[in-house]
Amino acid sequence: MNIELLRNIGRQLTREIPLLKQKPLMQTALGTGASGDKTFPIDKKAEEIIISGLEKSGEPLTIVSEEIGIQDIKGGGRKVLIDPIDGSKNAIAGIPFYCTSIAVADGDTIGDIETAYVINLINGDEFWAEKNKGAFLNGERISTQKDKEMYLIAYEAQTPGRDI
Repeated sequence: MNIELLRNIGRQLTREIPLLKQKPLMQTALGTGASGDKTFPIDKKAEEIIISGLEKSGEPLTIVSEEIGIQDIKGGGRKVLIDPIDGSKNAIAGIPFYCTSIAVADGDTIGDIETAYVINLINGDEFWAEKNKGAFLNGERISTQKDKEMYLIAYEAQTPGRDI
């Protein structure tokens, strides 16, 4: 999948999603998504934007998303793993730490991921990696740290892990 398609989807999200969090009804859960987590309007809207953008690609895809679960486009194909709003509770609480995460895999394992894309929906920073091409931040190549010192460790354990 072309990284530019994911970047275009990300840019649309940064234009539309920050406007939603200002609305009071955005804080009321719509129900429970396929992952078992609450689905908020901001999650649903982000998912709709992403799926619409993916459908425009014309590629056969199998979407796996926190909200809808599994959905095939054009009969299914490569897997597209989506967390529409990674940090939903932060978003609805007005805490400026949330993003959208998308990964594209040619098979069923983590090792089959060929493209991964994350966009910070507050400042628009884009992180992506493509197999055999490297990792990038806003178009500039990045790499792992060279020393062995740990600078920051973050761990979230609100709910036990579960499969979609």
